[in-house]
Amino acid sequence: MTKPNKPEDVWKRINKKSDSECWNWKGQLDSYNYGQMKINGKLYLVHRIVYELTYGEIPKGMCICHKCDNSLCNNPKHLFLGTHHENMIDK
Repeated sequence: MTKPNKPEDVWKRINKKSDSECWNWKGQLDSYNYGQMKINGKLYLVHRIVYELTYGEIPKGMCICHKCDNSLCNNPKHLFLGTHHENMIDK
């Protein structure tokens, strides 16, 4: 994934709260209510950007799941790697 030229552009659109609370996205949403932003003319899901900025590259074929089941949340402590199957079970 292409990382934003200025990571602060991502963080300034996230409503950060305590480590245990959801950090909701305040920008553009996709049709499934996930945060999205454009980088070099292409749309990316914000929770995937946040995961990569925090933990590193996402292995091919892996999903980024939300422990909190809140599609707007971008708190790195609420995000974890999983397969598509694991993500469907976790929902």
